[in-house]
Order: sequence, then structure tokens, then C-alpha cells
Amino acid sequence: MRTIFTSLAILFASFFVSAYAADVLIAGFEDGETGYTINGERWWRDYDFEIVDNPDMNGINNSSKCFKIQTQTAENPDRWGYWLWIDLDEPIEITQETRYLKIMGNRTPNIVQLSVAPLGPGMDTDENTYFGYSKPRLAGVWGDMVFDLFRGPDGRSAEGHEVSAFLIFLGTWHGTDVEVSYYDNIVLSNNDLPRGEPRIAPGILADFDDLDLTFKNFVDFGTQSEESYYEITENPLKDEINSSENCLMYYKPENTANWHSLMCYVNGIIPVEYPNIYFHLLAYIPDNEPFTVIFNSPTSREVHQDIYPDEWAEAGWYDYVIDVSDLSAINQIAIRFNSQAPDGENQAGSYFINSFLLNDDPNPREAGWNTSGIKLTKFDGVQILNWKGGLSIVSPDLKAASVYTVTGQLAAKQAASGGSVNVTLPAGIYVIKAENKAGFVSTHKHVVF
Repeated sequence: MRTIFTSLAILFASFFVSAYAADVLIAGFEDGETGYTINGERWWRDYDFEIVDNPDMNGINNSSKCFKIQTQTAENPDRWGYWLWIDLDEPIEITQETRYLKIMGNRTPNIVQLSVAPLGPGMDTDENTYFGYSKPRLAGVWGDMVFDLFRGPDGRSAEGHEVSAFLIFLGTWHGTDVEVSYYDNIVLSNNDLPRGEPRIAPGILADFDDLDLTFKNFVDFGTQSEESYYEITENPLKDEINSSENCLMYYKPENTANWHSLMCYVNGIIPVEYPNIYFHLLAYIPDNEPFTVIFNSPTSREVHQDIYPDEWAEAGWYDYVIDVSDLSAINQIAIRFNSQAPDGENQAGSYFINSFLLNDDPNPREAGWNTSGIKLTKFDGVQILNWKGGLSIVSPDLKAASVYTVTGQLAAKQAASGGSVNVTLPAGIYVIKAENKAGFVSTHKHVVF
């Protein structure tokens, strides 16, 4: 049985070695590399393969060689005919340390997904029993595809089995384009996070008054229908929940299939780590019809949440909160509007969304909140008292207080005791944020002598 050879990973994995030195290398396609055989005698269908120079060396994949697959003709490409078979010289036991198979890929748009079948003694060798599916987040760039080998079809798991081969199926759309895709640096890992992807911190993820912020976290927004479209537009209904100037509008034509959606492509990954497990979506649904939000993880695990606005409530902006703790990370969000109406009633419509927020609060944003999720309502009765070398924040309802320098650095943070917080500080000007037991925040500027 093969064990984890850190030195092997260092020898062949020429990128992100320090961060992924514990990964077990399956295939890197570099000159002279051994330990596996590609396809062997199992090659069929109308396409070519070869090991070539890396066509796009960058920070995510700067290996010198990679594996290329291409259809021979542009006529009627076979959507079921792309296979990559890797036979291992020695079997590998699938444990928690080798649970996730990661394949670096660079694809044309027609390569829509990959599926993987781990094969070995005691494993079902049916070539159609694939463990999930995955794809790089964008066509034309390198990105990791990640597969959970503990989560197969019908409850199957490769845990504890020795795998001697991996059969990789490339699903495609029928079309007229010659399809080309590249693969590299196939490893087994103990985590499901794609290699090299930026990690997006919790907090505000999108706010269409601040496009620099929004498109820092989301690389693109798009639709799955030629008739649908989206645009950034003026907020059509400013109210006490959302007074933003701008928002995102999605137009859906009449009677589109329910999979026609607004697609939000994350510019990296959004880790879901306790306590930040609550995703907030600010939405205005003029007809108050149900809609669906789908969160995809790097391993294509999903959180699928149907939302039912109050049909009797006045139409307006509402904050919808979804628990995404079942995922370790989010790399794509899809929103289906008005797709659950009875047949013949799936009308055309314009739908509006604004702030995306991931935080630790399960409660919807209400009146007095801004799009960042910070309550603006102040509470009365806060006293700031000076004493030599510091200050006291006092209120019968005080829960906690934070003290910042005028440059925004946190100087002190403390829970209240007996309705007060006492902080030792050098002389200077400070900004104090006091929070009461209901969660309202009061902000003050104060000078310590």
C-alpha cells in the first residue's frame, strides 16, 4: 500500500509546495515522472491526447507540462466519449488524509463537468458509478476540480478501500466546436479547498453601491438563458430596510424552465466557518412569488433553499437568511426567480437583489440596518467618563464596548460588567462603539487626556 510521501510531493508538485506538501501526488505529467500509466490500452472514441507544454503558466499552475485532450473533428462531438484512465503502479488506501481528489483543469466552455470513479479491490468497477462532478470555475483558466471520495452514489464510499485506478469522465455539451482541455497535478488531499484560490473573508460580499467591493468578491454575474439578462440599476424602492442607491436587477422571461437562473460566480472561495454560517440575501420580489437559492461547494455539494415570501405582505425589501453550515466553502451561487409557479403561470418579471452578507447572525436585517448588517439605531443613556489613564463607558443596558483609534485600529474590546466597561488608554482621540443587550450600537468620539 502506498503511503504519504511528502518528499514525492515536493519533487513533482512545482507549485504551492509549502501549502500542499502533505498532498499525495497521483500524476503531474512532468518529464520522467513515474508511478502511473495514462489510458494504456483503454483508449477509444474520436479524440487525441498528449503531454504538452503548459499553455498558461501562472500562479495557480506554473508546472512545465500538462495533459491535453482534444476532439479530432468539430462534427457532433460525443458528450459521453471523453475518458481519462489512470492506472497506479501501487494502490493507495483512501483515508481522511486522502479523502479528496483534486484535478487541476483548464477547459473550453463546452467541457461542462468532470466525474470520477475510483476503482480497486472491493470497489464497484462499473464505469458509470461516478463520485460527484466538478469543473473549474471559469473556462480558459486553470482551476481545481475537487471530488469527495467518501460521498459516492447511493451512499457508497471509498473510505478504507485500496484504489488502484481512477477513471475520469469529461462531460460535454453537444456542439460544433473542437473541444480542448488540459489537466495537471492530480493529488489526493485531506481538505476540499481548491488550490490557489483566494479566500474571501466573511462580512459584506456584494453591495452594488460599492462595485469595487462587489467585483472583488464576485468575478462575474450571468444568466442561463439568452432571453434573461441582468443589469445594475437604481434601487426601485427605497425603504427603511434598504435605502441603497443601486441594486442588481434580473429579468426573467415568461415560462422559462426553472433552471434558468441568475448565476453568481465567486472570485475565489468563501469559507464557511463557525460562527459565520448565515448567508443573508437582501431581495425585492415585486410579485412575492417563491424563489430558490442554491449554494455550490468546490466538491459540488449543495445547499438548496426554497424561499417563500409572505404573499400577503406588502412588497418590499426583505432580508432572507440561509444556514449554509453544511458546506465548508462556497464557490458559486444560483438564484431561480418565479420558477415554482404552477404551469402556465410562470410569468415574466424583474427581480432585485442587493447586499450579500455572510456573518454569525441568524436574524434577518430589519429597519435600522444598513447593507453591511450593522445596526444604525443608537440607544440613549450612554455616558463616557474620563479618569486618569483611561475612560469608562456606562449604561444600564450596556452589553459590550469597542474602542478604536482615529485611524481605525482596535484599541480595546470588552464585555460589560454591571453596566460599565473600564478601559486603560494612553492620551489621544478615540472612537467608541457601545452595544446594548438588544444589539443596537451607539458611536461616540472621545478625548482621553
